[in-house]
Amino acid sequence: MRLDDQVYTKLQEILKDTYDSHKVDFNRLCQKLNVSVFMADFVDQDINGMVKRQANDSFEVYLKKTHSKNRKRFTLAHELGHIISYRADSFSKEKLSLEGYLERRTQSKRDIAEIEANEIAACILMPEEFLESLISKLKNPTLKELSEEFGVSSAAMSVRLNKLGYDLNDFISSDY
Repeated sequence: MRLDDQVYTKLQEILKDTYDSHKVDFNRLCQKLNVSVFMADFVDQDINGMVKRQANDSFEVYLKKTHSKNRKRFTLAHELGHIISYRADSFSKEKLSLEGYLERRTQSKRDIAEIEANEIAACILMPEEFLESLISKLKNPTLKELSEEFGVSSAAMSVRLNKLGYDLNDFISSDY
């Protein structure tokens, strides 16, 4: 899925001044979006994270505290994707318009709002311009190196590279 121009423009506006080198500073980003983040134990083991809109148009994001750092980063970026979608009047708007609505991130959800939130998350965590710059700078980087540089899983990096038109064979080293 390619992001709608309106969503992409809103995303770029929000992301301005939120990066240290090529990694997003989640503290700055959450402050810009008026988001508080909490770690949680979910009774339902299928829940990875959730977002809740408050009365003052602030948000609370809850992340599964037992997940790895990289998984928490992706889930946070995904939940922020819903908030950015809401602010851009896109697919998450209807859901998050209800005060107190909880959007739960599970592994099985695949509706359009979830797909859009994943795409926004990829743009937050692995911005195209920073990714291309790093690929150029590192000269034949491996998938593992790129994943570590951006603080994401190899699976997330593979999907991002593929969507940007790269041949994944160019990033496979002999150590795999």
